[in-house]
Amino acid sequence: MRKAPSVVLLVLVAAFAVLGGAAPAAGHAYLVGSNPADGDRLTGAPPELRLDFSEHVVLAATRIEVRTADGREVAVGDVRLETKDAGDTEEPATIVAALPDLRADAYRVSWETLSSDDLHRTSGLIVFGVGRNVAPAASVTSTTRPEEALLRGALLACIAVALGGLVARRVLLRALTGPSADAAQRVVTRLAVVGASAAPLLAIALFAVQWAASGTGPADLLVGGYGPRAAVRLAGLLVLCAVWWSWRRRSVLPGRAAAVACVLVSVGTGLMGHAPSGGRNLVHVVVASAHVAAALSWAGALVCLAAAMLWGSARRAPDVLATLHAFGPAAGACLGVTVVTGIYLSSDTVVSVDAAVLTTYGRTLILKVLLVAVAGALGLWHHRRVRGPHDLDPPRRTVLAEAGVLLAVVGLAGLLASTATATDPAFARQAPVSVGQVSRQVTDLQLAAGLSPNRRGDALAVVDVFDTRRPAPGPVVGVDVRLGGGPHAAAERLGDGRWSAPVRIDAAGPTTITVTVLRAGMPPTVTDFRWTVPGAHPARGVLISHTPVRPLLRWSAAALAGVLLAGWTIVGRRGRARRPAHAQDLRPPRADELDDRLDDGMTARER
Repeated sequence: MRKAPSVVLLVLVAAFAVLGGAAPAAGHAYLVGSNPADGDRLTGAPPELRLDFSEHVVLAATRIEVRTADGREVAVGDVRLETKDAGDTEEPATIVAALPDLRADAYRVSWETLSSDDLHRTSGLIVFGVGRNVAPAASVTSTTRPEEALLRGALLACIAVALGGLVARRVLLRALTGPSADAAQRVVTRLAVVGASAAPLLAIALFAVQWAASGTGPADLLVGGYGPRAAVRLAGLLVLCAVWWSWRRRSVLPGRAAAVACVLVSVGTGLMGHAPSGGRNLVHVVVASAHVAAALSWAGALVCLAAAMLWGSARRAPDVLATLHAFGPAAGACLGVTVVTGIYLSSDTVVSVDAAVLTTYGRTLILKVLLVAVAGALGLWHHRRVRGPHDLDPPRRTVLAEAGVLLAVVGLAGLLASTATATDPAFARQAPVSVGQVSRQVTDLQLAAGLSPNRRGDALAVVDVFDTRRPAPGPVVGVDVRLGGGPHAAAERLGDGRWSAPVRIDAAGPTTITVTVLRAGMPPTVTDFRWTVPGAHPARGVLISHTPVRPLLRWSAAALAGVLLAGWTIVGRRGRARRPAHAQDLRPPRADELDDRLDDGMTARER
């Protein structure tokens, strides 16, 4: 047992090393933009369709369908995946589909894809017109399959029972003695064995359901970030199952085996959840893992203890009170960690107040927060009750109610894991769109051009000119820019080969940036850059606020963590200061001691 902390640290380092090759999972690859954009009216036919996603997607499971206004299907050409780093599944990715020469009409694009990291399915619809005005579809949804959400909830519930059983065993060892302790331990062990045995089977069943719905082979799904993360969680579940079966058969595994299992399960499950679009850092991984461990251990331990109170011999009033008294510190710590980490994680899954109240994810999260508050209030009432008069009936019903509420919280967590986050850009204030440049080698010149901001209205055409020959045949004396069929604009020298010229973007869609480079003693160098101006995100009316809530939630989590750490530090110091003189009083009362107190109380009332 003395080596358990070092073993846990070693497992943590190994898990992060194994998963370091692929950045931690971001729950759901959601659409961040498209070209043409939803609601665009284009003056000419676009050569291709580009769908920009927040992270890597499974190309083999991607479906794109284009139809005209009267329902005729338009054949889509080659579909490819573009990303800066094909090995990093956390990198933003773009699906590019070649389009035929589209005639003037309205077009509906239906798309569907899978996230490479967690196999979450996302679909949507965009509408654009060629020479016609169209209304935006404003439809980007995450397809939540009921069987998938049910399996996720059941899997989390089984993990909770298996993890919480470890906490419940220690609580019962401190609270009960004799036959009562043995009977209660048997109930907890049986329940935890069922949960630990079912969890690996449910994890495999979940993957089978996702595979069947993907329409592609299992290798395509496992080659991304999903494979190693699922393997880490499955390994932890198998070790945890072995630990509980060893206790069930009266054999004993080293305590560090249980610690290793807890680490693997918590890290693996945390990595399968939602994350920011830019990817998680080490802090985010630790926070997510701590959230999983604390929340599931709290819920599972209370369920196991409630079962012991119902079907075990821990139904007597002294046993109930002693068990709740011993469970208080662990429950308080789990509640504090759950709340702090939950606030931190929600800062990356909810973009604004309107997103919280108008999306399925946001409403589900609000309901989950309310249920956690109810469970916390019941726990606080139990804390005060066990420290009050001991001659009253024990709070069995409210303990069962708290366990039921926490099981509902676990079920909602499974639903949240199957639902797209409330991060739709339409619910947040957006900064002006600005993209990079496209480059080309023209004779001995390396040219790059782009528009900033890349949206309708006034903009700047930024041109970089570099002569690759040494010595240069002639200095650059001027640059002329023309956007589409618009007027010519003389560019102004900014220095270091960069020039800029004011232009006017009148419409979204494909256009041409014509750049003319003038050099002394040489003919002009003229080249065209193909460019596409995307449309704006569909506007949404403000119900409450579109102000980003991420800074507020991050600061709130930090402040609450500081308050809780300070409180725990003060309580710990007071306890250590009092322990030499009152060690017996500080130990949680055992059931036999409470039984004597109850007898004394009844005798006093009879007198």
